[in-house]
Amino acid sequence: MRWRTYISVCLLSALRGAFSARPESRDVLLASALLRPDPNKAGPSPPPPAPPAAAAPAESPPAPSHTQPVAQVAPSPPAAPAAPAAAATAETAAPTAEPAPAPAPTTPEPEKCDPIPGSQTWRKAKKHSQTCEGKMFSCIRGCKYMVEQDECDECEGINVTQIDAAKEVDDYQNKQNSKFRIPTGVDSYGWGIRGCTKKNSVLCYDQERKKVCCCNLGYNFDFQTRECLPDSEDPANKEEAIPGSQLWGRMKKKGSADKCVKEQSKWCCHRSCTYELDKDKCGRCENYDQKPPTTVAQIVLDWEKANGPFLIPPAIDKPGLFGGCSTKNSKKCVAQHSSTKHCCCNKGFVWSFETRLCTAAAQVQQEEQHQYQEMQSYDQAAATEQSHQGPPPQPPAPAPEPEGQSAGGSAGGNAETKQAATLAAKTAMKAGGFGAAAPHSLALLVPMLAFSLLRGLWLV
Repeated sequence: MRWRTYISVCLLSALRGAFSARPESRDVLLASALLRPDPNKAGPSPPPPAPPAAAAPAESPPAPSHTQPVAQVAPSPPAAPAAPAAAATAETAAPTAEPAPAPAPTTPEPEKCDPIPGSQTWRKAKKHSQTCEGKMFSCIRGCKYMVEQDECDECEGINVTQIDAAKEVDDYQNKQNSKFRIPTGVDSYGWGIRGCTKKNSVLCYDQERKKVCCCNLGYNFDFQTRECLPDSEDPANKEEAIPGSQLWGRMKKKGSADKCVKEQSKWCCHRSCTYELDKDKCGRCENYDQKPPTTVAQIVLDWEKANGPFLIPPAIDKPGLFGGCSTKNSKKCVAQHSSTKHCCCNKGFVWSFETRLCTAAAQVQQEEQHQYQEMQSYDQAAATEQSHQGPPPQPPAPAPEPEGQSAGGSAGGNAETKQAATLAAKTAMKAGGFGAAAPHSLALLVPMLAFSLLRGLWLV
């Protein structure tokens, strides 16, 4: 019986040593018990915990002998509780974002028509055009507005985008031509005596010297109304009246001139036309794209500087067959550097272009001062468009009397007696509309009457 007791003690000691050498098995069992789901609580099952790190094996105590008592082994401390399952699920699971709604399909805006400026004046739709914004018209898709012809043309297809009509008009007035130019499709010079039909329009010449229509000085062409309207922006674009032209009669050759708009009693040269003082009319019209002609005030001052203030232009008055001059206080004379006979004002008098008479020097000085101020204002306004002519010269001092005047005194004596007789006839002819042609007509009328009288007496 003794050996059985000894074997039982050895087996029990071996079992106790093996149990104390592996305490981690007890810890694993305790952790599994804590993570076991509670059937009374709802929620998803927690993920299995990671296995703990293997602990170093503890040294087994020496096996006790059968004579020594076996010591009681203390239990291992419990492991820390794991996090709740609900918190772990909230941290690990990311919220799912809702997909953005698809954008609603956009409807294309309707295509806008491009109205032609001033097309409301058309009587009906022209070629390749359509109605636009009420009574206006526009070119059809793919066609271009031709400003010079005032119609739509050069169509290139429905997928081709042409320049706007308003842009074409702006290029025509500011780059290709000028604001006073009237397109041929709107108004043309025509044949014969038709001329330009627009109000305040005149004949002008383009770069190729072709006859076209332009708005007269002081006006610009407005595409919206298709009329020549007054220009209030450019001070250089203004009409200039010819001094003394209010005395022109109906039979007077005026050249390229019309009645002035502001001073309606006087005449003004057309745009780009020059006042020819030696002929006392307007002529020599240049292309409108060239340098503007010399002003009338400058031409008058140049004449007085070259010939003196007492010489009368031959187109206004010149000696007749008997050597007399029709202008009061004037006599026949010979101009400097000229063999042609002229009429000159007597001593103490100077020639006035405004009144077309030989008047006192003080009155003419006031007129020249007025012309000087007008020319200065014109030069300042046109400084950006033409070369600055500088201030005009001061009115020249009276020049010495020419030698031909004293020599022509005897020849002009007969004219003094004739002047009183012809003055009444001259006034009557002016009243009848002969105007500036009266002096030359009288010069021929008197000898013809005398010849007829002598011929009648001879026949008797």
